[in-house]
Amino acid sequence: QTWASTLLVVSHDQAFLEEVATDILVLGKQRLRLYRGGYDQYERGSAQEEAEEEKRWKKQEDTIKREMAKGKSKPDVLDALRKEADRTGTPLALEPAKAYKVDFKFSDPPAEGPACSLHHVTFGYDREKEPLLKDVSCNLSGSSRVAVMGSNGCGKSTLLKL
Repeated sequence: QTWASTLLVVSHDQAFLEEVATDILVLGKQRLRLYRGGYDQYERGSAQEEAEEEKRWKKQEDTIKREMAKGKSKPDVLDALRKEADRTGTPLALEPAKAYKVDFKFSDPPAEGPACSLHHVTFGYDREKEPLLKDVSCNLSGSSRVAVMGSNGCGKSTLLKL
């Protein structure tokens, strides 16, 4: 709390974030959102936003069903909704994320040496596209506890398969 300049922290420890953070920046649902305050403030704001987004999603889905019942095609209805969203400056609602739980189980680390080592690795499946990983280097010791996180399609599984 006495740090004199900007400090960027990536953590899953809610109590730590509540103590240290003055702002929470969240990347998700194709958006970057800033919440002023600590983790508790973020949780309150996020829960409220999720409830509002779910209401917007249900209303949007009801509109699609109603218009399709009138004989309109789904692409035509979506085009009309997109045009209205552009006109009002309000993006289309995104489907609410499904809740999930992840359990990690770790075996005992090796006694010595790196458990994993990558040096200047570039990898992709299609030479015509940008690689999923570009010039990646890391060394993980046997005592490392690492969670690999990122959006779908960014290369998490690919990294682990290497």
